Amino acid sequence: MIVPFDLLRVGDALFFDAVEYIAVGSMTLRTAEGDEWREWLLAPHDIRADEALRTDRHRWLSHEPGDGLRLWSPIALPETVDAPSLKIGHRLRYRDRDYRVEDRYRFRTAAIFGDVGDDATTQESFDAADLRSGPHKLSIEWNARGVDATLGRQVGSHELLRWSREAGGAFAIRVRDAGSKVARTSGMVGKDDEPSSVFSGRHPLWQWLAGGMIVLSILLLERCGSDCEQRLNPATGQYATYCEDGIRSGGGRNFGSWGGK
Repeated sequence: MIVPFDLLRVGDALFFDAVEYIAVGSMTLRTAEGDEWREWLLAPHDIRADEALRTDRHRWLSHEPGDGLRLWSPIALPETVDAPSLKIGHRLRYRDRDYRVEDRYRFRTAAIFGDVGDDATTQESFDAADLRSGPHKLSIEWNARGVDATLGRQVGSHELLRWSREAGGAFAIRVRDAGSKVARTSGMVGKDDEPSSVFSGRHPLWQWLAGGMIVLSILLLERCGSDCEQRLNPATGQYATYCEDGIRSGGGRNFGSWGGK
C-alpha cells in the first residue's frame, strides 16, 4: 500500500484553512523505548520557518503507526498548567473539553531534514505528555528551553491530496505516479516476451485500472474525517475506525493508520 505521507518532499505546497503552506523540513523523533515517528513542519509560503515558529503561524503534520495522520496547531496553555507535574490519569480542561493524560514519555530528535528552525538540533531531548478527549489530542512537550503545546486533529490522505491539488498538485501527481508504478510492476507476469493482451495483467488497460484503484483506495481510506479514531474492538480483537456516529470501518492493527504524536 502506498503511504502518501512518505512521499512528501521539501518544497511541497498544501493549501488549507485559506493559507498556502510549504513543507519546509521534517524531523525523525524517537523515544527511549525505541518508538519512532516523523513530523513535517509546514510554514506559510511567504515567511521563513523561524518566523512561522516564533509567531505561531506554523503547523506540524505527523505520522505514527496506530494513531493516524494528524495535523497539529500551536496553542497557548492556561497559566495554571504545570507541565512537569502531569501524570497519567490527570485531567486538563481546554476550550470546554476535558483532556485526560494517556501517556508520559521522553523523546529526542534523531534526524533533521530541511529547515525546522535554527534552534532545532539532533539529540535534543524533550519530556512529553499526550492527552485525549474523544478524537481530539493535545500534546505538551517541554525541556530547559520552555514548554510547547499543540492540538492535533486526524486527517486523511484524501485531504492531503486535495490540499496539494489546490496548491498546484506536485505532491498529488507524485502519489498518482507512484500508484501507476506499483500497478505496472504488479502487472508484469510471465515471460518478458509474452504478448500483452487485454486478458493479461500486463496489458496497459489493466495497469491503468489497477493504478486508478490504488489511488482511489488512498482517497477512500479515511473518508470518515477528523471525528474518528482507532480503537480496539473487544468483540473481534481487531482495531477499528470509530467515529462520533459509530464504527465506520474495521481491519487489522494498522488499518487506516495515518498519524503521529
